[in-house]
Amino acid sequence: MSQTTDIVLFRQHRLPTTGELQVLLIQRGGDPTEEFYGYWATPGGHIDPEDCFDFEVAAARELQEETGISCEQVPYPLHLRYMGAREEPGWVGHVFWGLVTDHHDVSGAQAADDAQDLAWVNYPAFMQLKQRGQMAFDHAEVVENLFRLVSQTLNYQ
Repeated sequence: MSQTTDIVLFRQHRLPTTGELQVLLIQRGGDPTEEFYGYWATPGGHIDPEDCFDFEVAAARELQEETGISCEQVPYPLHLRYMGAREEPGWVGHVFWGLVTDHHDVSGAQAADDAQDLAWVNYPAFMQLKQRGQMAFDHAEVVENLFRLVSQTLNYQ
């Protein structure tokens, strides 16, 4: 049975007079015949044996593989652990982690591995992706819930 993990990475993007919360999404690449090819998702993937079946270790590895962002370079002013599990034939469990970082610390993010693109998106842009059906798996629901939680926690409007 396969297990997967994803990481939902938020950043506080400070503008001169306002602030904006953004989430990092990847556009799925890899094999064009795979389900959800070209759709947007959070960085993540399968748990490998070298991860010692640790969801957090796997999420950090996937983040670095797909975006070049190392968890060591990310400060943790707020560490959310939103855990959601689902079962489908042949696989179990998504564990989603949310982190808030300062935008200067992750400015060098680049799509890599099986991500063909990446983008930092604000809530309105995310909602457009969701409404157009461009989010993979159940990531639209998870990201939307975390956007609300993080926004409330940080007092974003």
